[in-house]
Amino acid sequence: MLTQAFQNVPYVADPTRYHLTPEQVAFFDRNGYLVLRNWIPQDMLRRLQAAGDAWIQQGWDYQGSSGPNPDLEDFHFADRPSGRVMYRVNYLHNKGQEASLELLGSPQVLAVAESLCGSNFVHTYESMVFKEANAGAPIIWHQD
Repeated sequence: MLTQAFQNVPYVADPTRYHLTPEQVAFFDRNGYLVLRNWIPQDMLRRLQAAGDAWIQQGWDYQGSSGPNPDLEDFHFADRPSGRVMYRVNYLHNKGQEASLELLGSPQVLAVAESLCGSNFVHTYESMVFKEANAGAPIIWHQD
């Protein structure tokens, strides 16, 4: 029974199928990562990919505009040997695409956050970090 699996996790009062098991939480605590295959539904992933493409295009459009633009500060660029590249977009929720809020409010994400942080967490920040094809510096394995 699902509830029995969580008897040692006191802050998960009513676990769902998306909550992590105590073994998964322990693995995350030891290793700093989890692989949750097929966790996010394919249709949501497609909406996120389309939103990601839109955010990247928005950043390049802002980058090419003339004059000061306060919205540009959420888009991060770097100069690489291959040229100027964008590598991060901050505060996705206010960039005109609902997919980020859909993901953050999904039971798949909320249950994982509750499993790791407890029920009294407040989401305060989201960003998309990416590498464009053939651009960007190598990134070694790390834990944020």
